[in-house]
Amino acid sequence: MTGKPERGVPVRLLLVEDSENDAMLLLRELRRGGYEPSHERVYTPEGMERALVEAEARGEPYEVVISDYYMPRFRAPDALGLLRGLGYDAPFIVVSGKIGEDAAVGIMKAGADDYLTKVRRPRRRGERAGDRGRPRSVPADVDPGRHQRAAAQGR
Repeated sequence: MTGKPERGVPVRLLLVEDSENDAMLLLRELRRGGYEPSHERVYTPEGMERALVEAEARGEPYEVVISDYYMPRFRAPDALGLLRGLGYDAPFIVVSGKIGEDAAVGIMKAGADDYLTKVRRPRRRGERAGDRGRPRSVPADVDPGRHQRAAAQGR
């Protein structure tokens, strides 16, 4: 044992999220789940397209895209359409707290790989302020690379 903290599994993540706080909370949950995300946060169609093209040009395409459903200029269905329209097949996961069942079913039928709900809860005594509102539904066993491995194995 060297005394160094263990690093998580590296994952290249494009985060389509207008809230910096929600982005930080999601990244923290991914780290708690054993991942070490290398990420970029975007919240407009132009920003998303630029990030995808630049990552591809560097030879480091994103392995997973996680998107909020509602943003002022951009919604998850638009982000999914842009991703697929540009020819990328990275898994697309929606994480949102303000979406009804019909919209969740619709985004899954449109081709999203998963949908998770942000659970907002009141802060408990002794809990740090940063813990408030964290997306508790992101399971520790979320594996963004599972789709690539399954495809490589012919499943």
